Amino acid sequence: MSQGIDFNVAGVCPAILTGLEMVAGLNDPQTKQTPVGATLALSQPENQSAEILSVYGGNKTGTIKEVRVKYLPRVTKDLIKDTADCVAGDPQTYVEDTTLLDIYKQYDIALGMDEIRVFCEEASTAVAGLPVPYNLKEVSKRILSAMNAIRTSINDDVVTKLKNSFGINATTGVATTTSIPVIHTTGTTGIVSGAPIWTGIQTIQSDFSENELYGTPIIIGKGNFEKFDLGTNKYGLQANGVDFANISQDYKFFVDKAVNTIIGANQLVVMGEGAAQFMSWNKYVGKYAGTFGGATLFTIPDPLIPNLMYDAKFEFDTCTDTFLLRLSINAGVYVIPTDAYGTYDDLAGSNGLLRYTATAV
Repeated sequence: MSQGIDFNVAGVCPAILTGLEMVAGLNDPQTKQTPVGATLALSQPENQSAEILSVYGGNKTGTIKEVRVKYLPRVTKDLIKDTADCVAGDPQTYVEDTTLLDIYKQYDIALGMDEIRVFCEEASTAVAGLPVPYNLKEVSKRILSAMNAIRTSINDDVVTKLKNSFGINATTGVATTTSIPVIHTTGTTGIVSGAPIWTGIQTIQSDFSENELYGTPIIIGKGNFEKFDLGTNKYGLQANGVDFANISQDYKFFVDKAVNTIIGANQLVVMGEGAAQFMSWNKYVGKYAGTFGGATLFTIPDPLIPNLMYDAKFEFDTCTDTFLLRLSINAGVYVIPTDAYGTYDDLAGSNGLLRYTATAV
């Protein structure tokens, strides 16, 4: 107890969670969430358990901020013998790689003593389906707004890392972008302007196969491809017999404005499952969570990104008579290195991360 306020995880954390769950306001400027497709895509379950990866210390307690990853290069045809002998071949050995969790974000929220007292009281009496109490709503909106800003800043760093990590496309032999037509700009007979073009996604799927990627293509971007994606859900069966309504089942598309601004207009990040993954690390977990002196340490889940938890530090400032809620996070991105395949491998230089430019023709 401190200053008459319930100053522990049992009182503060549930109040915050209750407020975040009850405050919707999707078009309220203070609670509107910016699309962060890259971070969301890299946080999907299929990108958290890549088959060739063993991640150590990804989200454990303690002080580590580095992730060690090991992978085994696959055997290539140049190592296969054409004649019988008794000489042992060269065994493939594991290669160890490290990834620093070098993304750090922090934001401080100041809350008055009266605000936090009423906030906790309202959270304990709030009822789902009824109007959200005023103070609970206002404080929760400030927390949601801070989370949106942190998440958006994280996502900019994630997109920047992807921009610098494209591997070779086995189809083209280079890591530079491949242009693909996705929508019509001028109407032709039987097709209106803006109608989707099948050729672009066909190229992606063909390249996916050539790069020996399995599973569902994951596509991140905005612009022309977003229009294509919207068109495939609206046009239905076309005169040429293609049912565009079913195309979206063949890929997963994540909208991200940062790709347009950081990588380039109408650019697309296309990746195989597990080619890149988002990792975060929390310091206020296990024996490091709880009340220490005048501060309470715990974690708060992000409402949009799966498994993303913010470290939360809640303490009282005796100088200003205010409570300080500090949200912070350590995070990083792991991308399969471009030397994961041996020199004689058909996929030498590739890593499952491909780049495209969606064009309108």
